[in-house]
Amino acid sequence: MLPGLSGFEICERVRDMSDVPIIMYSALGSETEKVEAFEKGADDYIVKGTGMGEVMARVSAVVRRATNVATEPSNTYADDVISINYTSQTVVVRGEQTDLTPTEYKLLTTLVNQKGRPIPAD
Repeated sequence: MLPGLSGFEICERVRDMSDVPIIMYSALGSETEKVEAFEKGADDYIVKGTGMGEVMARVSAVVRRATNVATEPSNTYADDVISINYTSQTVVVRGEQTDLTPTEYKLLTTLVNQKGRPIPAD
């Protein structure tokens, strides 16, 4: 019921570029709409009229799950170009080990860990 794009389209676009938690809050409450929301990437679906206590509990649960996933340590990162071993602090670019200064390493790992998200200037 949004002007322009539907909530489902917005959800799908956000999910394509981010793992941010998505809770859909909608007047549409049929099983079909709920299933579509989950298929498009929503983490939860709340129908308008739901009590505030339940809404807050659902929001807390989604945030808790997202926080637990985000804080699980990973000792490596790899994509098509670069791989990083956080334990040994080694970086391989296109198959060749690259020596970085501590500042370069910190900058690289910060950018990789914040991939797809804005980084504050502080």
